[in-house]
Amino acid sequence: MPIFAYLCSSGHSTEEVVLHHEEKPRSIQCGTEDCHESATPILSWMGVATRGRHIGTHEQYTQGPVYIEALDAHVTSEKHRVEVAARQGVRPVSVEEASAAVDRAVRARSVMDRKTANDYAAYYDKVENAPAFRDYRKARDQDRAPTLPEPSPID
Repeated sequence: MPIFAYLCSSGHSTEEVVLHHEEKPRSIQCGTEDCHESATPILSWMGVATRGRHIGTHEQYTQGPVYIEALDAHVTSEKHRVEVAARQGVRPVSVEEASAAVDRAVRARSVMDRKTANDYAAYYDKVENAPAFRDYRKARDQDRAPTLPEPSPID
């Protein structure tokens, strides 16, 4: 899944993960809370690389050399990009590899979020029902202690 970077006219930057590279929107609403500007794409990338450095994929070289920021180099073709990356010890990844990596990360985060939500729901239930928290509940009901937010529904 590609990640696209956007910039609004106020200078705020926003990133967005898009499910498929062909779904790239032309502009989006600025991600800053108080900004109502439209943000336009400024940068996009389709993959990742080893050692945490992105070197880009599917670049077009018809307009002459292309500067790849992660490689800190101008490249003239796909073959040249791969050669420069190899000299620097990184390798390009395919869109499929990048998508699979993002999917794994999203699934792992989802599992972690679910576990956190379950842990909090159990804690909330304990605070609301366990005899050991009776004094807290009494103080809360008399507005002498803060109220815990209710747990979010778990999918």
